[in-house]
Amino acid sequence: MPQCIGDSISAAMDYYDGVDASSSQNEGSDSFTARSQLTPDNAKLIIAMVGMPCCGKSSIARRLVQFLSWKGLRVKIFNAGKTRRQKDAGKSQDHSSSNSLFDTRDADGQALKEQIAMDTLDALLEWLHCTGEVAFFDATNSTAKRRRAIINRVAAYGAEHNKTQYGIVFLESLCNDPVILEASLLNKVRTSPDFAGMNEEEALTDLKRRIAEYESVYEPLQQTEGSWIKVMNMCSYVVANRVYGRLTRTVLPFVCSMHTSERPIFLIALVPRRIEKEFLRREESRGMIKTDSDSSLENELDADLAKRLAAWVREKSVLKDKHFCLLASTQPTALEAAAAVAEVSRCTTAHQSVLNPLYRGPHPDLETEDESHLDFTERFGGGESYADLVHRLETSLLEIEASIEPVLVISHATPCRALRAYFLGLPVVKCMEAASSDGASCLADERPCVLELNPYRGRYEETVHFLEPAPQ
Repeated sequence: MPQCIGDSISAAMDYYDGVDASSSQNEGSDSFTARSQLTPDNAKLIIAMVGMPCCGKSSIARRLVQFLSWKGLRVKIFNAGKTRRQKDAGKSQDHSSSNSLFDTRDADGQALKEQIAMDTLDALLEWLHCTGEVAFFDATNSTAKRRRAIINRVAAYGAEHNKTQYGIVFLESLCNDPVILEASLLNKVRTSPDFAGMNEEEALTDLKRRIAEYESVYEPLQQTEGSWIKVMNMCSYVVANRVYGRLTRTVLPFVCSMHTSERPIFLIALVPRRIEKEFLRREESRGMIKTDSDSSLENELDADLAKRLAAWVREKSVLKDKHFCLLASTQPTALEAAAAVAEVSRCTTAHQSVLNPLYRGPHPDLETEDESHLDFTERFGGGESYADLVHRLETSLLEIEASIEPVLVISHATPCRALRAYFLGLPVVKCMEAASSDGASCLADERPCVLELNPYRGRYEETVHFLEPAPQ
């Protein structure tokens, strides 16, 4: 029987009003079933890298380990190549492409390579079961057969150990950028033990031959292979499939922020008000400044710091005549300093409350030395813990990582020290202890100075810039 006009109008109204009559029926669909299986959070996560040699797998894994460790997670990389070299320790072993392990036509060699991969995975599972929270399986994992073997072995291990559920996410790194590839090839032959004793030209030829063997059998990830993330050239684009869990959702934004450009990061920690007053009273007693009240003292310091920082940016820093990103807290001192810098430079400014100081609870005037003994998750005086601070700083960190321009952060001692911990790969708690280096002192005492973090060979080096009084 034909549908009446009234029924049609009613259906249209339901559609545009957002009513979905089929929503209850969706619960039986394959897509809904897959989503419901992947949504629950797993306490343990395995990230299995996928990709050709020299496509950035190990680099991505190391950067993710640095990020997740900063967040307080227990993280470790298990590398199949390292397992192979450990098994061959003390032997006269050929690691060149002529080795049967890298010959895809040699059945015995391929069987041995698979055994090494599974031994590495077993070590990973043992560590994850006993100690860890996130583990990276760093191997090529370049065929669908290998990836199915990983999934099956992890499932079997979980069933044997109190039915533990381990989340598995494949992270495939693809690369077709000749500049990135050439840099990766050179880094590999210069640093890998596999090429020790070989001249560079010979090593490059051998490595390219090895890569050609992998290319002959390589199978990219397919949609049906569960949860995965693909990244091209470590920055071009990112594709995600069935990524829902809590830990995986933490990994994905970081992967989206990664790139290969190198740029400096500048941190300036504004002096806490308690120390500001002590410092200004000393300056006043020396006749350097004259004020009539505590508010005048504070205003004097705010204006002085803003002038010093603006003069440094305009005249002496590498930021001179460059466009850069400026991130600042929402505290009055930071607002004034950021405005002064913006007047004399080419920068994009963003104020973020996540860069405000550590909240110390209802007794903020207690001595900060007491905080140096806090554990990562311990809250002092009913305020924030370092874990809370890191959690809220994650937004700013991802913005810093995503920027291909230099970044100047105008914040406070605790946020700056937490960010420094990330870039240097140090525990956050350690960076909150009494300063033991020039870089730590730069963010901990009353002297107006800027800490510069410059990327160098996969890590960051520190330089301290003291802010001289601004010209009158």
